[in-house]
Amino acid sequence: DADTTADAIHALNRATGWASFREALRRYIGPSQNFIFGDVKGTIAHITPGLIPIRKTGDGRLPVPGWDGKHDWIGYIPFDFVPQGTDPAKGFLVNANNRIVGPGYPFFLATGWGDHYRATRITDVLKGEAKTTPDTTAALQGDVVSLPARALLPLLLPTPPGSDRERAAVGLLKAWDFRMDRHKPAPLIYAAWVYELGRAIFADELGARAAARYGGDVDVLKDILTKYPSWCDDTRTAEKETCAMMLSRSLTAAIGRLSEDY
Repeated sequence: DADTTADAIHALNRATGWASFREALRRYIGPSQNFIFGDVKGTIAHITPGLIPIRKTGDGRLPVPGWDGKHDWIGYIPFDFVPQGTDPAKGFLVNANNRIVGPGYPFFLATGWGDHYRATRITDVLKGEAKTTPDTTAALQGDVVSLPARALLPLLLPTPPGSDRERAAVGLLKAWDFRMDRHKPAPLIYAAWVYELGRAIFADELGARAAARYGGDVDVLKDILTKYPSWCDDTRTAEKETCAMMLSRSLTAAIGRLSEDY
């Protein structure tokens, strides 16, 4: 198919309302992304246009045999069925690379989404505001409250400190308000602990590079600490390590590294 994306953008810049805005994007080919709309009449809307393939089977994550036709594309999601909507009841739209469709959406979009915490934080803030202003929007852009830390830290804090320095660090974390303030020690301690915990859990199965990549995924760490504790065992040793042991070791490693560096 001809790529008419440039035509779509040209028409988009001349749109006079949601109808013409949406119609312009009918010619948008890619890359697929979220478009957010608002006008002086108070209409707000979103749409995610682009040619998104429909496959016979599979989801495109891994290479498949290209010669048997079993995984061929059989078309694209029709424009009227790409994710879109206008004037939600809650009065605002939020997207921060989080999942944009619910479980009932009939077409496959992706297997990987950005984390949900930023969108949740934006939603929480907007729900609490009687009126949004340029100042409140600027404050939200600079917001530093960490919902991932709020979700994960309660699983870390029961770890018994192994030294006075670790005890002091845990005390700082217990008093922390989850704001990633660069002038405070608690965010640094938390980040170092999570990094070392990821390394301790994943390095044996995935290697050091992968451990650095996946070790900071809060939802993955939460699942391991609460549902899949077998991942805490270090397969390189004869001993059967527990998550409690890995939490203790990673705390010691984090405080030791911070003490040396700072």
